[in-house]
Amino acid sequence: MPFSGKSKETIIVNTFIDGGYVRARLDKIGLKKISGDYVSYSKFLMKLANSFNQLNMLNGILIVTRTYYYDAIIRVEDGASEHLKQKEFFENLQNQMYMSEVKLGDQVKTEDGLKQKGVDTLIAIDMIIKAYLNQYDVACLIAGDRDFVNVVRAVKDFTGKMVFGVYVTENTAPELIRVFDFKKSISNEELASLIAT
Repeated sequence: MPFSGKSKETIIVNTFIDGGYVRARLDKIGLKKISGDYVSYSKFLMKLANSFNQLNMLNGILIVTRTYYYDAIIRVEDGASEHLKQKEFFENLQNQMYMSEVKLGDQVKTEDGLKQKGVDTLIAIDMIIKAYLNQYDVACLIAGDRDFVNVVRAVKDFTGKMVFGVYVTENTAPELIRVFDFKKSISNEELASLIAT
């Protein structure tokens, strides 16, 4: 392992953020407006992406080389004006964030309203491929969906990388929490404090 031994070693971290999960948490605590302001939202995301200092227990120097933020944009055919509005927002968000990349799936109109498509797949592909390419030692996943359980297992079992989870306990699948190597539960108060500071 790249962080074994007595001396301090460099531990490369990539952070993967499920935007839909984060926005739902902010909405639940009455802070939905933050996710609509790309300046405030970008600052919040950068703080959230670096909220895992307890990894220092690995006897290494953490270097977050990249943060990946995943969200969804409405398709042109489902609303051209809304598509352009969202496209501008995500472009501005990308410009505000450093050492980061914004990646988008689709928002598709269904009988039950708008549904995200392809976001979980984008996260899974990136986590697995970047692990195989040895682009990180530790993946930090900020998400809560049970669908990520097998992704985390694949990264750990087939590449030997470690996966750290940051989540709100009450809105995260217990099965996902159990497969993380390291865990950091964030309370609603802690989420709000990341915005206030």
